Amino acid sequence: MTGAGIRIDVLGELRRPEDTVDLVLPVVAAAGRSNVGKSTLLNALLGRHRLLRTSRTPGCTRTIQLVSVQAPDASFVLADLPGYGYAALSRDRRGSWGPLIEGFLRRTRRLALVLMLIDVRRGPQKEEQELLDFVDSLGLQPLIVLTKCDKLPRSKVKTAVERLRTRLAGLETHATAADTGDGIDGLWRAIARRLASSAGTGTGGGSRSGKKGPPGGRGPEAAPGPRPAAADEPAAGKEEAMSGDPQREQFDRARAAATAGRHDEAIALCGEILEVDPAHRGAMDLLGFAHFFKKEFATAEGWCRRTLERYPHHAYAHKGLGLCLARQGRLEEGLPHLHEAMRLEPDFFDPYWDTAVVLREAGRFAEAAEILRRGVERCPKQAARARGFLAELERKARG
Repeated sequence: MTGAGIRIDVLGELRRPEDTVDLVLPVVAAAGRSNVGKSTLLNALLGRHRLLRTSRTPGCTRTIQLVSVQAPDASFVLADLPGYGYAALSRDRRGSWGPLIEGFLRRTRRLALVLMLIDVRRGPQKEEQELLDFVDSLGLQPLIVLTKCDKLPRSKVKTAVERLRTRLAGLETHATAADTGDGIDGLWRAIARRLASSAGTGTGGGSRSGKKGPPGGRGPEAAPGPRPAAADEPAAGKEEAMSGDPQREQFDRARAAATAGRHDEAIALCGEILEVDPAHRGAMDLLGFAHFFKKEFATAEGWCRRTLERYPHHAYAHKGLGLCLARQGRLEEGLPHLHEAMRLEPDFFDPYWDTAVVLREAGRFAEAAEILRRGVERCPKQAARARGFLAELERKARG
């Protein structure tokens, strides 16, 4: 159902990364590049021509617009996220929207679904891949919406759509054309179905890897495009959270704060734990995680080094230290620590993934692809999760 039978109320806007709102209805966030046609598509989906702002100049939307949508088959809050990646905009303006988008997705308690809009003519670019990784880290499987299908010759639409579906293997993908209405009803039904599934399971549908996110959000992992560890993978503070840990209740509070994005609270709680137990590995791990996600990479590096002084064979701390160094422009210094994490825990997939990420950012695509292939060989259950990323690396390595 689109348009008819829908009640719509504009709730307002969020302008700053620290702005939060506690919503009763589940939240559907719509994300896409500034020139992907997002506002036009959302207006078509809701049957309102001018509800959400459209502009001849991509990047018009500078805030998160919130709209309450109530229909017989689905009720939710639509969050229209600012567009990103448009080259004509100033670097400062584009850069300011990253924290706004990330903060909203991280802190929204009832986030149920993310619509990832991609221009069918261009496919996912670097920014889309990074956002897909981030959404996956939240334990959500995004719904891919291919836009502007009517801008291609009819003879080429099917081939283009199938090519992108193959590239985005494992992700539900819908082809649309807002101007003609093609695919809009199917997209609405997909949203309603996802919301019903989310309400029934208490999750947002699982991540791309098929795993549901940990209770309350992400587990602590100091990684770019952080990704949830599988149940059999090392996790920060796993031993310390066992029943024999006298600091368990405090640590659980700290971990819950970190997974909710309340990093300062987590840091304070971990500081209290270390005053009682200076060797508490979980607290040290969590401090590295919290400072990393505050982009305080030097401080996070310090905590990783402190952990390794006490626990020199701790793969998680080696991984975190390698990433902190890479984020400070010291990739060559960080790579040995990432490789050490792989050596210590060869069946722990995240060091392979994270090493591939930092090598990709350095333009070393062949090395990144080789590392990721090794990870898939050691951890075959992660093959589906890695397929799209590996294909991208191999394509770029070929030039």
